[in-house]
Amino acid sequence: MIGSGEFPLILSTLDCSAASTTTGVDLKGPYIQGRPGGRFIYLSWGSVDASGAFTLFRRAKLMLDAIGPDVLDAAVQSGRLVARLGLTDTKGHPLCAHVRPPLIDWSAAPADGPGRAPGRRVCTRESAMDLPPGQWGLTSPLGST
Repeated sequence: MIGSGEFPLILSTLDCSAASTTTGVDLKGPYIQGRPGGRFIYLSWGSVDASGAFTLFRRAKLMLDAIGPDVLDAAVQSGRLVARLGLTDTKGHPLCAHVRPPLIDWSAAPADGPGRAPGRRVCTRESAMDLPPGQWGLTSPLGST
């Protein structure tokens, strides 16, 4: 079980691109899974043993089809898509299953905002997005194709 103060903030930056299609905007990238219209990003939970081996025990799918078209259009214009979500479910366990609003909040942000260094995985609360303890923030710089 994860305590709400165990991870004050986790911030991940994942590169992706946005392409216009006949049905809207399609997001693609190395961490984006699934087919158009059903794409998602895995949030994987696991443990690391003394040798450094990772063992997966749970994962969540951050569903990209749940992003409103206005938010997605604004993110394409601004250059950054941001997701904010809690790390635990109502029982205090790691969040899992399909994650859609209201469990996740998608928004657009300026591409040059705080905590935007590529490859940066963990930031202090003061240097990253303004999230309550136990929250996870995902930022994705959008390129266009």
